[in-house]
Amino acid sequence: MKLRFFYFLLLIVMLGSCNSNKESSTLGTKGKEQTEILQALQVVDSLYQNKVIDIPQMSHFVTTAKQFAENYPEDKMAPHYLFKAGVLSMEMAGIANNKTETVRFAQDAINIFNDIQKVYPDFEDIRLCIYNRGVVYDNILHDYRSAEIEFRDYIHKYPQDANTEWLIEYVDKYLGKTTDELASEIIVDSKKN
Repeated sequence: MKLRFFYFLLLIVMLGSCNSNKESSTLGTKGKEQTEILQALQVVDSLYQNKVIDIPQMSHFVTTAKQFAENYPEDKMAPHYLFKAGVLSMEMAGIANNKTETVRFAQDAINIFNDIQKVYPDFEDIRLCIYNRGVVYDNILHDYRSAEIEFRDYIHKYPQDANTEWLIEYVDKYLGKTTDELASEIIVDSKKN
């Protein structure tokens, strides 16, 4: 009987040790991923501050941020990393070499901002996710109907926001107009006054 009890205790200790190793391994993996994303963030922040768009470095950060958020959605930094990834995707879409890349980066930005809104509805910059989607549709994809939907959603959800007043005017008067159309309107308006 004592021998069975001893084997039973040994089994419990071994199972506990396996679980402990798994937890330690998971923490080690998360630590490695955190180190990798922080290094990538430091690189892209430095580039971004110097107004340098380096697509390979920024793409690496976007991929790393999405992977980190997928693996550790409960981590408090996950939405921040994702938001930065969305902004960088917007920037890459803005300077892409061809229409295919432009659409791919723009769609990636839209998807990231959508994911943040769905998974992290209490994220402090959630309103900027809506606004940035509107900007992507407006300035990059020239999908003015979708841009209007996003901007009107922003206006509806944040009526007291400092940007709402000018955004209303922008949507009502300027959305979807070319620079030539805007210039001719300014000339007509200046002649009236």
